[in-house]
Formats: sequence, C-alpha cells, structure tokens
Amino acid sequence: MIELRKMDGFSLIELLLVLSLLVLITSLVPSSLFPLKSRGEHQALVQKTINAFQNCSIRAQQQQQTLALGSEDCSLPAVVIDSIKAADQSFLPLFHPDGTTSQSMQLVVASGELESTIRLDRLTARASMVADSTQDNESPSR
Repeated sequence: MIELRKMDGFSLIELLLVLSLLVLITSLVPSSLFPLKSRGEHQALVQKTINAFQNCSIRAQQQQQTLALGSEDCSLPAVVIDSIKAADQSFLPLFHPDGTTSQSMQLVVASGELESTIRLDRLTARASMVADSTQDNESPSR
C-alpha cells in the first residue's frame, strides 16, 4: 500500500514565487509616487522664490541702500536666476530702501510640466503667486 504523507509548511518554489511577486509589487509603487515628489519640489522652488523677493525688500530697507536682484545680498535660487538671465538681463528689478522696486514683474517658474506665475508688485515689493498649474483643475465626476 502507498503511504500518503501530510505536508507541513510551504515548498521552496511556493516561497520563491511569493517573494518574487512582493518584489515586483514594491518596485512599482515608488514609480507612481514620482509625480508627487516633483510637484512638491516645484512648490518648494516657488516658495523659495517668493521668500527671496521678500528678503530682498527687507534687506534693502535694513541696509538703507538699493539692492539688485541676483546680487550677493539679494539672491534667488540658482535655477530661477539662470532662467531669468537666459531670458533678459534687464529684467532683474532693483529693491529700494523705501520698500519699492524698480519695476513690477511676473515671473514664470517652470519645472518639467509644472509652472507657476509669481507677481512682484512695484509699489509694495510684495511677491505673490497668481497662477499655479500644480493644482488639479479637474472636478470630481458624479
């Protein structure tokens, strides 16, 4: 008579199959999060740019002298400065000690498919975001 053995546990092939499926699934998950990372990096760059404008205005008032955007005392993130210089050198505003700037401007900060528009007011030297492509414009379907 043939003896039937009761199997305890899993076979090596079953364990390898499960492990390979887990590796495959975990390798796919981070790739779906890359757009969120780039969106966050873009928003951080926009916020750094707005903060840099505000810091330039404050420094000009504190030092009681006119500061040029892009100078040692009044710097922007390197990526933004490079894109401005590539576009037009005369585009860089001056920040005056009375809290004004030499010109109003709208600056488009773009990274990849994302872009945001920052507006610098001439009279108040305040920077604000006026347009942002990082927010979803789709309404939920019902």
